Amino acid sequence: MHGAKKQHYLPCVYLKQFSSAGANATRTSKVWRLDSKRCIEVTVKSEGHEKYFYSKSDPEKPESHFGNIEMQYGLIAQKIWRSQVPTRNDYFGLIVVMIDIHLRSPIYQNQTGAENFKAYETRVSSLGNILGVPKSDAAMHEIKESFRKFWRVRLLKSAPNYEFITSDCPSLWFTTDEHQGPQFFIMPITPFHLAVAFDLRHVRMQRSNQITNHDQLTVTRDLIGHSQNAIYCREKPSLEMIEKIRTCLSRRRTPTGVTNNYESYGPLLVWSEEDRLDFVNPVRPPAKVL
Repeated sequence: MHGAKKQHYLPCVYLKQFSSAGANATRTSKVWRLDSKRCIEVTVKSEGHEKYFYSKSDPEKPESHFGNIEMQYGLIAQKIWRSQVPTRNDYFGLIVVMIDIHLRSPIYQNQTGAENFKAYETRVSSLGNILGVPKSDAAMHEIKESFRKFWRVRLLKSAPNYEFITSDCPSLWFTTDEHQGPQFFIMPITPFHLAVAFDLRHVRMQRSNQITNHDQLTVTRDLIGHSQNAIYCREKPSLEMIEKIRTCLSRRRTPTGVTNNYESYGPLLVWSEEDRLDFVNPVRPPAKVL
């Protein structure tokens, strides 16, 4: 069997959740794509890929690796559509997917001199440093244990009368301290659900399971600002929305990360009082008593 030539950095199983077909969507279902030049309905499978994006020498390797993760994600997404309560393993699976989609993204410049799948593996091996696991050579099981011990996931509903859009780089990583690594991730799962993975040592979540209008607009702005080329949504956007999105696209500075043979670092959004998400509350260290 020969590996696929069209290798997706934006998984079809992810993007199809934003089709008007909803839970019944397939790779051939359609979504609305908006970029700087066009607003057009496209098939899911036609988006987020390049010819031999990961590997030409061994195309079956990335196909097999990503296929296992994507299969599990598809099962979790179906549970969310059916309003079933995800298990603890499901929530952990969402963390894995949010990391994976971020690390396989084209936002990273490959300076390894090797194929992109090798650069992806370098990013995975750098997770310990990126996420603050104490040992610089942390084994993968130590990283997983750190996530299971300190990280949690919440699913938030969209604000009333709003839907989530998504992008070609939908997994956004945030920190509340620019001197530290990522402390929470966000990623739209469906037009009506946002996943938030967060480190209990640094972040607490609001009690409400529905985000505010303010946060809905902030999430939308952040997704547009950190996209590579395209925004996707379930329904054809209004002319007003098209104009606003294109204005944001024209003003954004395309985010980039770098992977070389020694390290990897990527774009990180800094939470601040002026640019806040109200569903997140930083855990502040106690004030020193003089």
